Amino acid sequence: MGRMEHWAHRLYPKLPFDDVMDRIAQLGKKMAVSTYVKKLRLGMVAVDPQGRGEDEKENQEEEEDNAVRSVRSHFPPPARLFF
Repeated sequence: MGRMEHWAHRLYPKLPFDDVMDRIAQLGKKMAVSTYVKKLRLGMVAVDPQGRGEDEKENQEEEEDNAVRSVRSHFPPPARLFF
């Protein structure tokens, strides 16, 4: 129970434990959450060791590519040292 209380505090630091559990119960009743849990249980969603699904991996790759492009656009290419 202590681990769950610690997790709840990290999730919502300003709410008491009972209120966090109520909020989680409300969110768990939403269709999007229940559909995702069903897909997860049926093995239709691949999860990597860090807990990200396939959609999140694609989004992260796009964000990383955009970050690299942004950095490259702010800095000129290095000068050639050899001719």
